[in-house]
Amino acid sequence: MRNMISTYLIVSCITLVLFISDPVFGIEEDSITSKAVNINQINVLSVPGTNSLKIWAELKIMAVARYDDGSSGTITSTATWSSLSPSIAGVIDYSDTAKLVKAYQTGTVTITAEKNGIKGQLVLQVLGNFILDNDYIMPNLSPPRQYMDITGGSCGETCVWAILNDKGINASQQDINTIGGSPGRGLYLKEIYTVLDYYGIQYTKYKKSVGSASSYESVLRNDIVPKIISGHPMLLGIKYMPNPAPLTSADHYVLIVGYNEVTDEIIYNDMNQRNRSKIKKLSDGSDGYTLYNAYYVVEGIEFTNISGRNKSAMPWIQLLLNN
Repeated sequence: MRNMISTYLIVSCITLVLFISDPVFGIEEDSITSKAVNINQINVLSVPGTNSLKIWAELKIMAVARYDDGSSGTITSTATWSSLSPSIAGVIDYSDTAKLVKAYQTGTVTITAEKNGIKGQLVLQVLGNFILDNDYIMPNLSPPRQYMDITGGSCGETCVWAILNDKGINASQQDINTIGGSPGRGLYLKEIYTVLDYYGIQYTKYKKSVGSASSYESVLRNDIVPKIISGHPMLLGIKYMPNPAPLTSADHYVLIVGYNEVTDEIIYNDMNQRNRSKIKKLSDGSDGYTLYNAYYVVEGIEFTNISGRNKSAMPWIQLLLNN
């Protein structure tokens, strides 16, 4: 049952909000308990945990309300969003769980979310380039320029697309989705295996049980990072927090393609974008992306026959045109 949950119940790149707005009284009503609660604070945060993005890139952000009963929940879809410097970056729709900041020029921008008179903000830096000193990024694994808009999201499809593209296999995300066996709905992990087998891609199923919440960092640092440095990209299941789907081990897939040992950041494909997150961020269970889940398991796919070479055989900074 546990394996079935972690394999099949990947609920998507789009998750459900458990709080509904009451337009009369200006309060939040918990849809499960029907208990009226007031918002004390709104935290606006970057989903990957980074507070910078490159020009013309998009960054997922979300708003999390802290209530007077001690609970919290996403209010991304019901908050009023604005950019204080719209010429530098603006806010566009993405899903119930996340908005996108779209960067137009370099500079500093403040993004705000407001609900019921309470406002939160996030300060972001728009940079000229994604690449930092000491970035190690495997070549030929750029994300697609667009993603397919389907039920459950196409995070798995975009990860597989990058692997196939590295192999010179001309397959669209639609092709990948159809071969997976559930057209029009984002792929589950078992369906991704089906696609990889169809195209003859070499891979190893990865599943690691962790003994406690503190063990996620050890798995990342001591197991996954060495695989990345050895030139083995990894498709990994991650969660959105606050946890809108507690019965799943993952809500989203990313393709890990690099690491920066100085900033201690994992670098990965996220739909049609390239993102980075600190190892601490991905392992501490904080709001946004995290490996933390109720089943204490890290699950994904390791790709062992990819054109990316190991650290000693390639330059420490790999410039890619669409990073």
